[in-house]
Amino acid sequence: MPLFTPGTFISTPSGERLVQELGPGDVVLNKKGVAVQIRWKGAATLNSQEIYGHPHLHPVVLQRGALAPGVPARDTAVSQNLGFDASSYKMGHVMAMGAQAVAAKKLINHRGIRSVEPITITYIHFHFDRHEMICANGAWVECFSPLDPDNGAARNSQRIELFYYFPELRDLAVDRKQPAKPLDAKGIWSRFQGR
Repeated sequence: MPLFTPGTFISTPSGERLVQELGPGDVVLNKKGVAVQIRWKGAATLNSQEIYGHPHLHPVVLQRGALAPGVPARDTAVSQNLGFDASSYKMGHVMAMGAQAVAAKKLINHRGIRSVEPITITYIHFHFDRHEMICANGAWVECFSPLDPDNGAARNSQRIELFYYFPELRDLAVDRKQPAKPLDAKGIWSRFQGR
């Protein structure tokens, strides 16, 4: 789930654009090279009082080239649960576990990757109709979307982080459990009676 910080460049059909310049209706490129439309965008700024004593809110900073030569293309700060595409980089420990993506927090203390406690931080998130893999500062990252019904309990830490920063997303109808289809009691009873 991307919680980016201002200054992050996102790949679009017309070239790289700053994350803060993109909004609903704009399109970005996914890993398959398909243009996908942004459906929602939000920004949340935390001050030092909100950050102090809450290390899970601290951004993870990846130095240029921390994942692979030239990747990311520039120093990049992201939220702790942003998932990097494990298959695109030499993350042997991740690939051995069969993971498709690895959260930024799991990379802390690897070469050129650390958590920092800023005075203030702004996180920017956007999502699409479904889960996507997009390119940010030259790195492939997951874009978690609560609109995608396939993003269930397995992605609970991403969901919790997203709803912490953007509680308004809890109201999305697709994120709620849909009521079960009513039983056709008459039809079921007929089958039991051999009709």
